[in-house]
This record gives sequence, C-alpha cells and structure tokens, in this order.
Amino acid sequence: NLLNIKYDLLISNLDKKKKDSIYKNLKSGKTKIVVGTHALFQEKVQFKDLGLVINCETRDVLQYPPEPNTFDVIVVSKFLDRQLIKHIRQAIKPNGLIFYQTFMKNRVDKLGPKNPNYQLDGNELLEFFNDWKLIFYREEDKIGNLKIGFRNQAMIIAQKL
Repeated sequence: NLLNIKYDLLISNLDKKKKDSIYKNLKSGKTKIVVGTHALFQEKVQFKDLGLVINCETRDVLQYPPEPNTFDVIVVSKFLDRQLIKHIRQAIKPNGLIFYQTFMKNRVDKLGPKNPNYQLDGNELLEFFNDWKLIFYREEDKIGNLKIGFRNQAMIIAQKL
C-alpha cells in the first residue's frame, strides 16, 4: 500500500488466483489505483470508486507510431529517434504531458549509445517542445560536480497547450 491506498497491477500473464483476487478488489472498491495493459478492458473487470487507471501500452513505435490526440501522458526513457518527435507531439492530447529523458552528445563517460544519431545536442530536447508549457528541464553533461546527478542526459517535463 502506498500512503494507505490499495493499488494493483493487472496484466495478462498473472495466474488465475491472482487475477480473481484483483477482480474482487476492483469490484468492491478496495483497490483505488490500478495499473495494467489490455487486461483492464475486459467485461469481467468491474470498477467501483476507482481513483486512477493507468493503461500501459508497449509497441514498436517505429512501425506503429501513436495516433494523434490519444494519450494524456507519454513517457520516453533513454530512446531517441528524431522522426518520432512529431508523432509524439501529435499523440498527446491538449493539456497532456510529456516526460522525456535521453542521452546527450556532450558526455562525461561512455554510457549510452555510441552512435551520435541517438544522442541529443545541447538544448535540442528543449527545442522539440519549445511551444509547450515548460514544467521541468535539465541537462547534466559537463557542468558542476561531475560525480553526482544524471550525467550524459537531458530531461524534460512539458505540457501541451
């Protein structure tokens, strides 16, 4: 329990006993937060007084880019394909959020991709979302104490206007 709030993870590869327990908790209202995949959207899944549903989707985004205005939140971690940026921007609904973190070219060590095509230039991530409301932005390359922080990475949280 997180802050005395009951939460569950409902995914297709759980055993029947665990799934039945989760179905019961969802139906009774005991579970307040549920994280899951397509397993959430079946007739036998009934909700009562549910506070939050997080539907996780995994896909080959290069072959199947997201459709426009379909996501409230997109999280991208340690991945960069510049051709996808326009699809990610379009896929987020108005007032939705992007959480994006990936590697930079200006690095303190060799962690991350070796190919510079998969590394950001300085402020490049910020430029991708320059017309959105900036909530958080940070680049940690060779500035400050090189022994602490998220070196080699740029991070942004922004809201689509």
